[in-house]
Amino acid sequence: MKVLFCHDGPIEKDELGNYYGIGFNDELFEKYEVLGNDISIAIRVHNTINEKLEKNYLPLNKNKYKIVECPNLASVNGIMFNKKKCTQILKNEIDKADIIIIRLPSNIGNLAASIVEKKQKNHIIELVGCPWDSLRHHSFAGKIVAPIMYLKTKKHVRRATNVIYVTQKFLQGRYPNSNNNIGCSDVIIDNLNIDNLSKRIEKIKSMKDKIIIGTIGIVSVKYKGQEYVIKAISELMNKGINNIEYQLVGPGDTERLVKIAKKYNVLDRINFIGPLNHNEIFNWLDEIDIYAQPSNTEGLPRSVVEAMSRGCPCIGSKVGGIPELINNEYLFAKKNKKEIAKVLIKLISNEENLIKEANRNYNNCISYCNGALEEKKRIFYEEVRKEMDK
Repeated sequence: MKVLFCHDGPIEKDELGNYYGIGFNDELFEKYEVLGNDISIAIRVHNTINEKLEKNYLPLNKNKYKIVECPNLASVNGIMFNKKKCTQILKNEIDKADIIIIRLPSNIGNLAASIVEKKQKNHIIELVGCPWDSLRHHSFAGKIVAPIMYLKTKKHVRRATNVIYVTQKFLQGRYPNSNNNIGCSDVIIDNLNIDNLSKRIEKIKSMKDKIIIGTIGIVSVKYKGQEYVIKAISELMNKGINNIEYQLVGPGDTERLVKIAKKYNVLDRINFIGPLNHNEIFNWLDEIDIYAQPSNTEGLPRSVVEAMSRGCPCIGSKVGGIPELINNEYLFAKKNKKEIAKVLIKLISNEENLIKEANRNYNNCISYCNGALEEKKRIFYEEVRKEMDK
């Protein structure tokens, strides 16, 4: 069986022709081998000459997976000048494929879905986020594009023969599908260990004066919401709480957030860590005291589940799939620095709150670990393949 995966990506390509990704790696694509061993990946590619690729990205086995490089459709110029070429590339690959996996939201994914629907080919849509929320919080141009992407996504999900949602409720409510579908996060934790919780509780009991809050996310995009935690730290300092450090993990230009931190006189409390690889992420999570997910929009954030797997107390905004993970007592309205400060004060007010959340988060994370989600998704793929074989 020939499988085709379609998404904007991007992935990185070095000067030697090697491919690298963060979320797009061998571990992801191996899961599709239940559907077929001949897997092609239609995706946007960045050409990069960067010695840091091997450190911060995971390699893609180009001998195992065929990379189909698609032109950029993520801009007005891209759509105007690249759509025709991209359409032809996708048509050629879709004609050769037995099953097409389309990850939405994405421009390449929407184009692939339109082609697949006309050709009436077997396909699976993976809905990993909400384009309406993400684009509205991205830029002025994003606000214009948001309703178009929302309607396209809603149409394709409604028509899809098979859909995998990464949430249990949120995306299903906004982008319904009455055919074959499941709610199954794409977040998989492989290294869950009860020692993680024990070490966390010991850390809480021996907590020093400084409290480290952490967030994982691209620092150059506004919708990740790090600026509101920065502003909340100023609120805390005004209340006499001066022992907070905020660490930000992730790639991107820090200039905008540095300006905000300077404006609120908290730059000395902000630490830009930069990108970390997968193993480094878990080591870093063990060092922080509270994980914050202040996003303006989210599907079901992998980073929160990763933090929960280390017994990390978490706070987060009331958007997307975040309320499916974090205790309602520690949720806050998006873009609301005062509510962020309020839930932080409540969480750190005594040791008991922190220990209670450590236990809650670790135990709730179990459903994302030890192969539970892998098995659910594997069964779904097998059922799709059996239907195709009839």
